[in-house]
Amino acid sequence: MELGWVPTVMKSLQSERAVAGSRSRLPLSQTPRKYKTQSQFRVRAPALKDDYRMKSLIQLNVSLGFNVNNPPRAGGPFKIDIAEKGWRDASLYVPDKAEIISEWILAKLLKDKSMDPFTNPILNLRFWTLLSDVISTRGDGPRSSTSWLTQLLNRIPIAPIELTLAAARCLLILWPIAAQKMTTTPSWIALVFFWYLSRIITPTKALGALDTCTLSFFTKLFAAMVGVCSIEAHTPQSQAMIEELHDAGRETLFNLEVLRHNSGIMSNHTLLQALKDISSTNSLRVVLGGIPTIVALYVRSLKKHRNLLFTGVVTEEVKIAGIQFLLSCLLLGDVPGGQIWPTRVALLSLVLEEDLFSATNVDAMQSMKSIVELSLSMLDGTQQDEENTQSAVECLSKIARIDYTLIEPNVPSILSRLLLVSGANQIIFPLLETLLVYHTKTRTINAYLSHSFRAFLPQAQWAIVPGGRDQVYRCCLSAPLVHSIHLAQVSARIGSFLTPGQVLPLVDQIIQTLRNAWLKISGGSIDDASDLGDQSDFTTTFALSARTASAILTSLPLGSIPESAKSEAQRLVGDLNTSIICPVLAKAFKTLSKKKYDAWAFQIVAVATLRLRYALDICNKYNLGDHGHDKLLSKMVRLLKDRTLMSELRLEMFRHLLHRSVPDVVGALLAEFSSINLSPLEVWSGQPNQLDVGDEGPTVLALYHLMVNRWMPFIDSVASGPELEDLIRCILRLCSDPRLRLELSSPKQISAGSLRLQTLGSAHFWELSNIRMALLSHVNEGTRIFEDDVSCISHSTLLPALAVFELLLTFPVESITRALLLELSKRAISADIAITHLCADEIIAPGKACEFLTILRLFIGRVLAHHQVIEQTPEKIYKILKHLVRSREPPFRAPDGEYIAATVSLIELYEHELFRTAQKDDSSSFSRFIKIFPGDTLGPLSAPPANEMRGRAFVRMIESLTAKFLPSNFPEGVRAEMREIYQRHLSALHPSLIELTIEGFPPELELSSRVVLGWSRLLSFGRWLEVSSGGVPSFGIPLSVKVGEMNQTTAPDCLGELKSEIFNILLQELHYAPEAERLTRLGMLVALYISLCREINQSGNIPILIPVKFVEDPCLGQKLLDNYLSSVSTLLSVLDFEHILELVSESLSCAQPPYLDLIGLIRLATILLQEPPKNSLKVMQKFITKSFNIFVTNNAFFIGPIKLRRSVLDFVFLHCSERPATLRQADLASIWSLLFKFLSGAGTHDKHTAKDLFHKIVGTSSCLIRFRRDLVTLTLPHLGAILRQLITVMRRSRAHLGGMQTSIIAGSLPQWINVQEPLGVEEAKALARLLETLQTKSLIRYNSSPTTQKAGSLAKPFSKHAAYVQKAYIDAMNDPLCIIPSEVRKELQPGLYALCGMMNDYSRDAIMVSGLDVGGKVIMRGLWKEYEKQRYVGRG
Repeated sequence: MELGWVPTVMKSLQSERAVAGSRSRLPLSQTPRKYKTQSQFRVRAPALKDDYRMKSLIQLNVSLGFNVNNPPRAGGPFKIDIAEKGWRDASLYVPDKAEIISEWILAKLLKDKSMDPFTNPILNLRFWTLLSDVISTRGDGPRSSTSWLTQLLNRIPIAPIELTLAAARCLLILWPIAAQKMTTTPSWIALVFFWYLSRIITPTKALGALDTCTLSFFTKLFAAMVGVCSIEAHTPQSQAMIEELHDAGRETLFNLEVLRHNSGIMSNHTLLQALKDISSTNSLRVVLGGIPTIVALYVRSLKKHRNLLFTGVVTEEVKIAGIQFLLSCLLLGDVPGGQIWPTRVALLSLVLEEDLFSATNVDAMQSMKSIVELSLSMLDGTQQDEENTQSAVECLSKIARIDYTLIEPNVPSILSRLLLVSGANQIIFPLLETLLVYHTKTRTINAYLSHSFRAFLPQAQWAIVPGGRDQVYRCCLSAPLVHSIHLAQVSARIGSFLTPGQVLPLVDQIIQTLRNAWLKISGGSIDDASDLGDQSDFTTTFALSARTASAILTSLPLGSIPESAKSEAQRLVGDLNTSIICPVLAKAFKTLSKKKYDAWAFQIVAVATLRLRYALDICNKYNLGDHGHDKLLSKMVRLLKDRTLMSELRLEMFRHLLHRSVPDVVGALLAEFSSINLSPLEVWSGQPNQLDVGDEGPTVLALYHLMVNRWMPFIDSVASGPELEDLIRCILRLCSDPRLRLELSSPKQISAGSLRLQTLGSAHFWELSNIRMALLSHVNEGTRIFEDDVSCISHSTLLPALAVFELLLTFPVESITRALLLELSKRAISADIAITHLCADEIIAPGKACEFLTILRLFIGRVLAHHQVIEQTPEKIYKILKHLVRSREPPFRAPDGEYIAATVSLIELYEHELFRTAQKDDSSSFSRFIKIFPGDTLGPLSAPPANEMRGRAFVRMIESLTAKFLPSNFPEGVRAEMREIYQRHLSALHPSLIELTIEGFPPELELSSRVVLGWSRLLSFGRWLEVSSGGVPSFGIPLSVKVGEMNQTTAPDCLGELKSEIFNILLQELHYAPEAERLTRLGMLVALYISLCREINQSGNIPILIPVKFVEDPCLGQKLLDNYLSSVSTLLSVLDFEHILELVSESLSCAQPPYLDLIGLIRLATILLQEPPKNSLKVMQKFITKSFNIFVTNNAFFIGPIKLRRSVLDFVFLHCSERPATLRQADLASIWSLLFKFLSGAGTHDKHTAKDLFHKIVGTSSCLIRFRRDLVTLTLPHLGAILRQLITVMRRSRAHLGGMQTSIIAGSLPQWINVQEPLGVEEAKALARLLETLQTKSLIRYNSSPTTQKAGSLAKPFSKHAAYVQKAYIDAMNDPLCIIPSEVRKELQPGLYALCGMMNDYSRDAIMVSGLDVGGKVIMRGLWKEYEKQRYVGRG
């Protein structure tokens, strides 16, 4: 591999490169004796007796060391060839061979580094590859590679050797050793960054590790230097790389010496001037993007060295220094334009996270207030930059969380300007929640609501909104301030935190606000409302105020205030109804009826008032009466026909009339539904104020949504029969397009298809008896055409009936009567036959036919699965099966997964019923059925089968028979016919299998997989029929060999399925194999299973092209293998079972990296132990004991890969939970030891906490306590140690700890717990249940149950150890570096109380005196006090 860029970079750095020592530049033959290594000139190989080996060694030394010619002999091999041959020659044994070759390569790289690119060894991949192999190999001699590499690198420097890709792994080993000798000269600095910045090719894992190594050295190198380096690095490739880069930058820019030099204050540092100079060019965006990271690193360094930099109140001085540097950096971006807003948001987030703000800091206060003013100016409506507007809202939200007093004077202005902010709802909601939380804590909800009402008043910016008053209204009514989410939060806080003294003033304010707005609209006047806006502006104010008033008045805490205040509040609301609501509605509808004045304004007012009255009516807190309401209702009914009115108003009128139970409204509502045919793509946003006049589609959707969610019971009770029929037709017309039958609307939109699915999928809908009967009657009539002769059905009459069956797929089967279901299933079969005939006559296209048949067969399958019984004669079942089996013949050749799955599932149901009847001597239909499977059903290898569905039906028949029936239950004649069909298909497939074993598998594996699948099922069929082993050929081992020789990239998906079926063939052939071959076959089985498990662990799944079950499962491949194995494991002989377990145990004892095979071995053992053969108890116990000992003695099983550790704990847990009776006393010692090692502290940790391991450890301990109390009693100290460790790992480190302190905590945690992801509440619940199990009485599980056994617990035996477990909790609570959060402590309390209940007073006093310090005693007293409070003492 040629890298031409390396010499160019070398020349550019030539002037800065340090000059190597003269000794390192001498040829090896001229090197002084003290420089020459012993391994080079003195052979220490007394074990060598062969003259040829001695001659080869001398030749290797001489050729590499003394001879300067290359090659040493003319026409002979080059030195690199000699070195490679000498290294790879295993017969040439030399103790220091690695040292000889390494020294020669390093000297060669150093000596010839200046040669031209064609002869330069640095650019020769062979040198680096050989060096990598040599220094990466672990030697068996007394000297480790680190020791001789250290001596070697003391003589030969590697810094002058430039980096290439092939050298990455070598330098990863050499660099940490050589870096200890390097100095801080600029040449080394340039060299380090040349190595890091020269990554111009795709990064690899080795280079990533080298980057980390280089950055670590760079961090140490610059830790003591004062200055700033401007470094432009490549984008890091991982989060770990980013962290390394940040650490390097922090130790460079803000190390202790730099901070001391500036007394901790960096506001005038040259770094800021350098950033300012860069920002003055065209790199302002780059500077602004890096400022938050720089400030964060600075604050982190300040906190790290705070005790060495500051005196006095350290925390306040850190805040002052941090905020000053932040403000100085913020001034760098104080330029015209909007680029600074994302930086402001990031810096404010940093202030909030690091708690840098102090109200006593005047500069910080002024800066925050200036950001508030800038944010308000951004929200004044004149700015068009949506992104910066969102950033301004985020700034206000951050400042409100930092200190609410900074924005408190501007809250009304903020709320009013937020009304017109569009596209930022998700940003505004957190700000509103922050404001609401503050007023909730200060019990000033009424003040926040007053600010809201003031914000609703007309604003100057309303006049400049494009679109006029209508757009202002729509925008304001869609604002987050009056959104249902925010109003729901307001209602919740009003009901819980509004004080009794605030209720009446708040109600009075609502009345005054609505009255003033109405007077402005209607032409009245008030003294203090002049010059506030015109009529249309106050219309929007009235609508906003009414919507907020609805949320407030319906959530007033009337039940928690004095009775007099409650009566007064109800009176005020009654006055609101009589003085405002009723007059407003009367005048509005009178004006609309006569079409006077401004219709738009009165429509808006009517909408808001109707919504307010409806909210007051349904809250059941106020008795408003119906005075004059009948006349108003009659006007509404007449106005419903006026299509010129706003759709929002018509929607509210329908709601009000339905609420008032006006009978005429049902007819009007159905007229609306039938007036328009909705498009399948019609959608509605869900907001009534977004409905336009003339938008009939969204209006009908809104009305339908209103009816479905609230008024279906009313319609069911009052509608007549014809009206119900019209309603059903309207429902079924919604989204009748079959292309969108499964369409779901987006979260922000409501579609016709989603409404129909919501209706038909609602249990409440199916409880409405009248509507349900009307719907079922419609279904019955719609499918009646299939009762008669289906041969005369036309295409035009077929489609509407098929649409009904498609609709039936959305019905719950339980809601349809049994008689109708059976009738519909018969009609569906008739429709299936009719479609087949129409397709054969080319009247229906094959694609459409497949779609219709899929619908029909899915429906039939649902009906049969629901009733579990097929009420048809065997003759009828045979005809149906014959029709279904032939359904894949032409023209149905196009593959369709859903169609195939539906058909095969239906065939299985009918086959099962036919087999059930055949057991009762009614076997004629069964005999006729099996004869439809000819010998070529599964197809020859040379061509695909004539009917693919017939092959699938045959495979499914075998699977159903072998899994659900016994051959002895069938008559002898039926069994003879089965054996005949077995022999016929066995003979038909035999040539194809011979061809595969001789010529191997072709690249296209579809036909081969089908043949192998058929052979696998035939073998299981023969085993089920108890066919003798004679005459059954064996193909399992040859097929395994042939599939192993295949190219893995040929067809990976089908290859996985093929291997699974070959594994099943090997399993089935055990039934036919002679005794002499059984051991060989068992070994092949184990090897193939492990191989398949390895592929699953690497790829996640083995895709199955011809699945046995049509079920989508992410672990289908593994489950398929396990099902095959478990189906045969119980049929194994004890000797076979013992041999497999011995193979597994021997393989586990010889565990070697990368340990992927160990996962398959453990899973194999798990499955075998779950389904063992009879009389194998002793074999199982022997294997279990040996396995537990292997797990304990080999570190790989508890510190290896996470998948391996998870498999080990799964194995232990499953055995303890499912077969606890097989455990012996020796097993418990190994189990406790293994669990303790899993819970012990580790130096390295996983990236993420594996909480499932904790639950498995807890589950294993719980099973032992509950089921094998007899064995646990003898190992109570071990149990106590496990419980102590479980409590200890519940700790988590305190926030803002230093690196050394965090590492101390991490070192006490197991490898599977990351200190950044501690255990939580669920783990505390599990641990508490485990501790309570100690007091729970249970029965011991024995292999042979004793005659009498009393339930018992470990409470009394464990009482002597309970105090020490309790002490572990106290120590965790008393640890100054750790905490246990309150929610975790709360969940642990039941378990801790159980321990207290076991302890007697003596144990408690003893632990208080001798085992606890002052802090521990305080914690123990508090815990015991809480325990005494909740303890039941038997009184009352």
